[in-house]
Amino acid sequence: MTYQVTKDAQRFFRKIDDYMSRADVERVQSAFSFARRGHGTQRRLSGELFFIHPLAVARYLADYQMDAPALMAALMHDVAEDTPATVDEISELFGKDVALLVDGVTKLKDVATDIRQGRRMSRKEIQDGTLVKLLGVMTNDIRSVIVKLFDRLHNLRTISSMPPHKQVEKAEETLLVYAPLANRLGIWSLKSDLEALSLQILEPDVYQMIKRRMSDIHQEQMDWFNRISAEIYLVLMEADIDVRNVTLAPEGIYTIYQDLLKKETSFRHVDRTMRLVVLINDWPSNR
Repeated sequence: MTYQVTKDAQRFFRKIDDYMSRADVERVQSAFSFARRGHGTQRRLSGELFFIHPLAVARYLADYQMDAPALMAALMHDVAEDTPATVDEISELFGKDVALLVDGVTKLKDVATDIRQGRRMSRKEIQDGTLVKLLGVMTNDIRSVIVKLFDRLHNLRTISSMPPHKQVEKAEETLLVYAPLANRLGIWSLKSDLEALSLQILEPDVYQMIKRRMSDIHQEQMDWFNRISAEIYLVLMEADIDVRNVTLAPEGIYTIYQDLLKKETSFRHVDRTMRLVVLINDWPSNR
């Protein structure tokens, strides 16, 4: 398991080396060492070293090229709760900015727990204006929220060792709090992943049925997609528009699930509409 940490760490540092200054990489390395020592031999319910989790969260953030303080907070986001280290110690060693981020992740967890326990907050209130209010109350830095969202993503991806009732609790909390937060922040791929993983826990048979149907439709549409995307490339290039990519953009599994519930139809009747996304460099100024 130590080998796995080493291998994942090598990938992580190679990734941030591509976009981060040497000084910032060294700051992240210091936070890595501090968190690794702090968590020591702690293990998750699955038996794997606990440190695999904060490292995975940091790797997710690196995929989005988040800055050094965010990565440092990701690596240390459980240190203040699960080790003798304190937020004050983190502040002394790594600066107030990083300590506030770590503290903000903890506060977000506390607020989410309050919401899940139903303290005078309806689902509609949370999914509407309340989320904006929460962002202001919970933290002074939106990066704390982003760390927490990816923390939840990794927890859902590795949730199988938890008791079934805890899995359901986490999935419901995710749909109530974290997926709407990801939507508010415009991280739609993360929102879709959080929703799909939650549905997989809450309605495993329905999830598998929709997933299989989407896979079948994807295979059926590939010939059409190849032809249509080639035509889009040709037409736009002839119009001197710099086309970067044309991709399929299927609906998220949870979105399909909600639509089918509203229509009160079979979960086998998945919408077959082909949705495309066309990415261009810049729209010509003379158009």
